[in-house]
This record gives sequence, C-alpha cells and structure tokens, in this order.
Amino acid sequence: QPGSDRIADLGGVYVTTQMLRDPEAVRAALEQQGACAVLLQLKSTFGNFYYSSSIDGAELADVDTAAVDSLIDWLSQHGYYLIAEVPAFCDTAFALANSAAALPLSSGALWMDSNGCYWLDPASETVMIYLKQIARELSSRGFRKVRRGADAGRGAGADDVLLREQSHDLV
Repeated sequence: QPGSDRIADLGGVYVTTQMLRDPEAVRAALEQQGACAVLLQLKSTFGNFYYSSSIDGAELADVDTAAVDSLIDWLSQHGYYLIAEVPAFCDTAFALANSAAALPLSSGALWMDSNGCYWLDPASETVMIYLKQIARELSSRGFRKVRRGADAGRGAGADDVLLREQSHDLV
C-alpha cells in the first residue's frame, strides 16, 4: 500500500543508471508494478550524477537529468519508497577536483582501482562533508534511505546506509 513504512510489504525494483537513460520506460513499468520500494542508482563510480544536483562542482551524467528529476518527483508523489544508491568513496570526478581528499600512492599520485576509478579518503573531513551534502540533498527530494553503491563490496559492507530516516547522519 502507498506510503507503507515496511519495505517487505511493498516488494521492490532496482533501477540502474543504464535504465535511467529512458526514464519514461521506467515510469511505465513502475505504474504497472504499483507502489513498491524503488532503489535508484543516482551516481556513477566516476562521479557523474544522474539527477540535477545542486552540489558545487557536481558533474552531470550524459542523460536527460530533467526527465530523471521528473521521475523522482512522480515516484515521491505516488507513494513509492525511495532508496538512492550512490558510490561513496569511488568517485573520480571529486577525487580529481579535490586531490587532497583522495587516496594517494607513496609517489603522491592518486590511487586508482582496476576499473580506472580514483578513490576518496574515508578519513577526510572534506569527503565526509561531501557525502553528507549528497545525503541531505537526496533526503530533500523524498529519498528515505541512501545506500552505498558500487564501492560497498570493497569496503565496510553492502548494507552500509549513508542516510538514516530520522538522523540524516552518515554512518
């Protein structure tokens, strides 16, 4: 039922960044599904946002972000339980723009994983401020949870949640 706080009662749908290239098809499929939990991948590991972010320096993906924004608004207005998935520490764009907040090699160069992604330093205050900005922005758009994305399996665990419904704090 719309607005339910029990995700298990709703079922769920996972919407990838690839699927967000056609937000109208996503909306049509969800209209047939009915109210449920929807987990949307909203940022790539390279740091590109798939919605219109107001965070300074945010790089947008090459999708129709206005259409994705419209989809998010529609989902929020129609009782879907919104969960955002964002890579927290694997973020090339932020690392290149804020090299002091990235993980360095002993040579001083930035550390890159096997996928060609630069990683952020989880001990950096700048990184924590950035992640809190993302969580607050998504909360203001109707997201009830913000989950670590693609980098979760490489760090503390796939169930890490960046936003808790009541506290809006990073954990």
